[in-house]
Amino acid sequence: MVLCGYSSRNANVMYELGLRHAFDKPVVLIKDNKTEKVFDIQGLRYTEYDSTLRVDIVKNDINRISKALTDTSNPKNLELNSVIQLAKLRAATIPEETQISPDTQILLHAIESLQQQSSHREKTKSMDPYQPILK
Repeated sequence: MVLCGYSSRNANVMYELGLRHAFDKPVVLIKDNKTEKVFDIQGLRYTEYDSTLRVDIVKNDINRISKALTDTSNPKNLELNSVIQLAKLRAATIPEETQISPDTQILLHAIESLQQQSSHREKTKSMDPYQPILK
């Protein structure tokens, strides 16, 4: 589970949130009370906290954020903040095994061969600096 604070509207945070959504992973959204809702995620549940972070107010904010984390971790609530489930989509998956095409295999073998030749030449050079390089 991720606790995603998007008050700074940091592009990296939004990108990582998008990845969480694509793979249908649980996330709790929080933002301060000064930040406007972000259009793309405005329909999702979020927890707001006071931007002043005053001691007398923070305790209530912590309790609300804690409740949101607890609620989201409950297996019955896995659909909370799930774009995948809201849109009735299938979550992205990572293939277990990647197969390389024959063309790519040829290229990889050629690169490996070049690396071996280069390594051999470097070793030969370091052994006898006066020995000519064979072509």
